[in-house]
Amino acid sequence: MFETLNRMRQYGGKMFPLKLMFTLPTSMGILFHPEISDTFEGNFKEQSGLNSNWLPVNPLNVPDPRPGSCHNDSRTLPDLTLNFKKTHSLMDETVPAFFGSPILTRVSTM
Repeated sequence: MFETLNRMRQYGGKMFPLKLMFTLPTSMGILFHPEISDTFEGNFKEQSGLNSNWLPVNPLNVPDPRPGSCHNDSRTLPDLTLNFKKTHSLMDETVPAFFGSPILTRVSTM
């Protein structure tokens, strides 16, 4: 189960959109939307073979329009973009947590 909560919060005299993200029952982290956007504008990851390392995709190999970008009608997206997104679901960078780590981690309920 994946849950999110969105709120505006003030930090350092500025208002930021705040996103609380957690997967039950594992962990919860506090993330700011700018960091989420930066991550999704970064490099995708790919694996050339089943036993290969996951490596960043060369930006020249990312189709246009870029997967994840705003588009008026997803039904008009080229097959190249749709297939790329189906086979490249991981991003190279992680979204940094506001406090540097999850604020709550639960390993087991037993």
